[in-house]
Amino acid sequence: MHVDQHLLEQLRRHDQFEFVVTPEDKRCDYAKQFEEWIQQYCLDDIQQADLAAILQAKNNLLDSYMQRRLDVSKNHRNHISEQGHICIFHMFEHYCRLMINVQRKLRPMPLYDSSPLPTMPPPPLLPNIFVKAEAKDE
Repeated sequence: MHVDQHLLEQLRRHDQFEFVVTPEDKRCDYAKQFEEWIQQYCLDDIQQADLAAILQAKNNLLDSYMQRRLDVSKNHRNHISEQGHICIFHMFEHYCRLMINVQRKLRPMPLYDSSPLPTMPPPPLLPNIFVKAEAKDE
């Protein structure tokens, strides 16, 4: 009984106690460097809201990802799963989707193609090479 009273007394004193959970940064160093590069060189192009600039930023992002993929160690090169740390593929995918969304806002995908279907031209006329040979009655 004495222990229960002591425990209750301790809990009453600390009734305002809360666990403060700080979000853990699961990005590896390669992903942090890649994200810094993306923010410096690609996000400025996205803010311009110009279709050509967005396409150029997507191209730069792809080129940089492929180069960085060759430069990192094998564990980071092939890490695409959601488990474990966040790596360069996750940064590439996130910012590529962001650019695609901005691109679609500028140029929405058509629901249907309203242009008429092309008609087939008539077959070319062949010279008269299949002429029956005249039978020789002589």
